[in-house]
Order: sequence, then structure tokens, then C-alpha cells
Amino acid sequence: MGRYTVCWVVSILILGADAAYLPPNYSCAVQPGLRKDCGYNGITADECVKKGCCFDDWRPDTIRCYIPWTPQVIVRCKEYAPRVDCGFPGITKDQCNQKGCCYDSSDPKALRCFYPDIM
Repeated sequence: MGRYTVCWVVSILILGADAAYLPPNYSCAVQPGLRKDCGYNGITADECVKKGCCFDDWRPDTIRCYIPWTPQVIVRCKEYAPRVDCGFPGITKDQCNQKGCCYDSSDPKALRCFYPDIM
């Protein structure tokens, strides 16, 4: 299994089982009060969708053409969490960071290059 596949599987697990079963238009499920405008007054549904935005005109008092929702994944390097090896003996900080991993050489007994904590 490649690194890309592993990252994708981990992301699905972290986002929860529901994320794997989201409907195709889940990104347009934005509450009316949280919508960010993506068009102009009087924009048509076709014009809005061509811009890559969502269109919803069922409530006249809300933004009709708006920016779709995108999931946010937070990646961070925990100093004292259990570490999963992401490198090889003698890996440099630059090599580790190029792999998208965390590097910490402060504890000579701990792994230096390790996978980040994904939230």
C-alpha cells in the first residue's frame, strides 16, 4: 500500500465513518447564516455553478450563490505523543520534512522522523 493510500485511509478514519458516506453534493450543505458570497445579485444557477460555487434559491433572504464547504484537516507534530516511524536511520531534517513528516532530535532515544498527528 502506497503512502498516498495510507494517508487517504487515515484521513477517512479520522474524519469518521460518516465522511466515507457523504453524498456527492455534501460541500453545498452550508447553513444559510454561514455562507460566503460567490456571485452577484441576480446571478443565475448556471452562472454560479460554472464559477465552481453552490446555488440555492429556496430562501429569498439568504445568499444564493456561495462558496462550497471544504473539510479542514489539522496536522501537527506532538512532542510527547507515541511516534510512528516515518524515516530511516540517519535521515536529515530536510529529508524528513520533504516526506511531510515531523522531525525532533531533542531526545536521542526517540524516533527523530515521525508521522504527524492528524486531527
